Amino acid sequence: MTRPGIDVRNILERIFHYGRKDTAQILQKVKFTTKFEEIAALIETRMRKAQHELAAMLNVTT
Repeated sequence: MTRPGIDVRNILERIFHYGRKDTAQILQKVKFTTKFEEIAALIETRMRKAQHELAAMLNVTT
């Protein structure tokens, strides 16, 4: 199934190639969507993980 739009996978592969060796693994984490619910859920998930990692670095319990 294809949808109209711009295919940026090639561009992203080249960008990630310069800084990372695990380009394919990184690209699996990239998500493109215009659905607000999906975006909000991804941000919420990442926010919790980031807060936990920050607390661990600062040696604080959450």
